[in-house]
Amino acid sequence: MTDPVASRTLLDVIWKLALVLGVALTAEWLMLRGLRRPLPALEKLVPAPRLQRASIVEAATTPRRGW
Repeated sequence: MTDPVASRTLLDVIWKLALVLGVALTAEWLMLRGLRRPLPALEKLVPAPRLQRASIVEAATTPRRGW
């Protein structure tokens, strides 16, 4: 780019976006690391799923016969 103001603005946007992405990835990593130990204990507390006749997703994705 030949316009110095536009170049500065673009550079400003790029480094702010990189900072936001870096902070988000770091937060995700810290969260996963913090949940590594308590997650198995939490999974034991979840009741087993009940068998249902058909879920909405199955009904929507199952092809129907006989148009």
